[in-house]
Amino acid sequence: MNRPSLLSLIAATLLICPAARALDNPTATRSPHPTQLVIDYKKELRPVLRMQGTDPIVMIDGKEKRVRHDVLYLPTRVRDFSPHKMEVSGVSLSGTQMIQVWSEADTAVTAPREGSHGGLAEFGMTLKAGQTVKNGFVVVVLFSPIIFTDVLSSQDYNSSIFQSQIVVRELPELPAGVAVPFKFTSKMFDYTSGQQYFVQVFDGEGREVLTNITQFAWPYFSLVERLRLKDAVERYIEHFAGQNHTISPVVTIKPLLPEGTPRPESPVTVRLTVSPQGWVTAINISGTQDSNVRSAVHEAMMGWLFFPKLILGQPVESQVEMPIHF
Repeated sequence: MNRPSLLSLIAATLLICPAARALDNPTATRSPHPTQLVIDYKKELRPVLRMQGTDPIVMIDGKEKRVRHDVLYLPTRVRDFSPHKMEVSGVSLSGTQMIQVWSEADTAVTAPREGSHGGLAEFGMTLKAGQTVKNGFVVVVLFSPIIFTDVLSSQDYNSSIFQSQIVVRELPELPAGVAVPFKFTSKMFDYTSGQQYFVQVFDGEGREVLTNITQFAWPYFSLVERLRLKDAVERYIEHFAGQNHTISPVVTIKPLLPEGTPRPESPVTVRLTVSPQGWVTAINISGTQDSNVRSAVHEAMMGWLFFPKLILGQPVESQVEMPIHF
């Protein structure tokens, strides 16, 4: 009797590690990343204003439009966070994955689990807003840290299981000072070993809200921006082959002062050392002795990225000095 190629399906429980605990990459920075979520709609990028269930609401020709089909979500950097503040606790992400069993010896532990096998993902957290937030939404980003290493070939890197995955859901009204539990389920995500996630919260105008876990997303975004810079610098060097060219900023980040810290009345001066890769490697700060200000400036400036200085077409280390106004 012929044995069927697929013996059975078994269920396995997955518990995904939040990025708060990991993403140990020496090139990652914790520079602030105020985020706006956009979608690619008819070949144009449209900011997400809010969600209606699982559907994004965007502005088209001066009118709000609900987009009812699957969309590609793209987190992008903006200048500022929402004025709202929020505390998030009890964050969890787990799921039940349906696994194909190809061998009689396979179990939920030994069966192949990479990729998409179906199942259900379950997410939960509790939110406590400082001021009432209506029409907000939550974003969960899942990613594999392996995308920030050199072990993947270009073919592997484009594989769906190594691409970041984004799940977005509408939030209930969050009354000021009230702890509101929130849970949702979604189809099971594509899984890869070592996968991590972080959570972002947005207000009813599509602005990211500062929470006590916001900063856990920042190393991820810093590495994404450096990957993009690497490709851009290669094209930059090719374009200016054999030429001299001055340094120029690509990513600029506004310092985020801790709550209650007085803003400096006069500019703070920074001198940056920029590597041939366009990264900031050293910072000298003058014009303030306030430790909170100095720390915020250092945190932000470490995330600045540049097209490096070129001498005869070759990128070289250089220094740049500038005032920072608050």
